[in-house]
Amino acid sequence: MGGFSNVLFIRGLNWYPFWTFGAFYSMFFHYIMVFTAWFYVITGYVKFRWSDILKAFAVNTAFSVPVIVLNSVFDWDYMQYRDAGGVPLIEGIVDKFKEAGQGWLSVPLMLLVYFALAAFLVAVYMGVQKIISLVKKKVSHEIPA
Repeated sequence: MGGFSNVLFIRGLNWYPFWTFGAFYSMFFHYIMVFTAWFYVITGYVKFRWSDILKAFAVNTAFSVPVIVLNSVFDWDYMQYRDAGGVPLIEGIVDKFKEAGQGWLSVPLMLLVYFALAAFLVAVYMGVQKIISLVKKKVSHEIPA
């Protein structure tokens, strides 16, 4: 989820020019996360189920706890929890929360965004698998024995 969200909303470019170490470093590791996941899915090593969304969300939430603490202590914005910078629509909502003195609501909002992203990715995966199985079934019926 983290890799995919950073591929969609490349935040490193907010601080670093494209051809610098900071931008390359951030993009490289986030893309590695995405391509590793794709490799596992394409090779059939991993098969997603709807229950996997909850497992992924639990892991994401567990990893978020130290990030949230460190963001507060050092005024960072890892995982986009403080400002939701670069996330369309959500960034504006977080700004409204801050204006109302409720900036802490950005954390559950971004967790919800990550959960929705995981659900979307699993839905796409399951849809593609369904299409592939229908095509295989149709092709197997059309080939004469």
